[in-house]
Amino acid sequence: MPPTVLSVPFVNRGEASRSRIFRAEVNLMTVTFDELYKMAKSVLNPRKLSESAEAGGVGAAILAESGRVYTGVCIDTGSSMGFCAEHAAAAAMVTAGESRVSRMVAVGWDGRVMPPCGRCREFISQLHHDNLEAEVMVGEGVIVTLRELLPYDWRQSAGAGGKPSKNDRRHNKRMQPTA
Repeated sequence: MPPTVLSVPFVNRGEASRSRIFRAEVNLMTVTFDELYKMAKSVLNPRKLSESAEAGGVGAAILAESGRVYTGVCIDTGSSMGFCAEHAAAAAMVTAGESRVSRMVAVGWDGRVMPPCGRCREFISQLHHDNLEAEVMVGEGVIVTLRELLPYDWRQSAGAGGKPSKNDRRHNKRMQPTA
């Protein structure tokens, strides 16, 4: 069976801050980290949105199980209510009806690969139980699984489906009915 090729739309906000949507032909069976890196880098566009908000200093690309690639940028606010590029890309993926991540990469304004922060690691791990096996580029040529980035997962002490077990003391008080 020949590999499926998908025309993936993504936005490049490069020259003169003009948004340009273009399509990249991507072979679903062989989307490489180099291709994901280029897609994440293409959405970089550091800019000030207001007196207390900036965006676009980090770009991320997530390859979903379907073969579609979702991109996002960070939004930083003075009151810490912003979010990371990985979070934005994951939100786009969920909006499109998907939740399983195969691969992901984030790129800083200077072109360096950045590992996901702890919040993004945890957030993405909770979107689908198989996301712990997602491949994550954490540095140039360094690829690990999300599970390796979360070695002491709180769900290890939980029962099936990520629900706290009877022995999980952190949750027992909250889970017991009140009299």
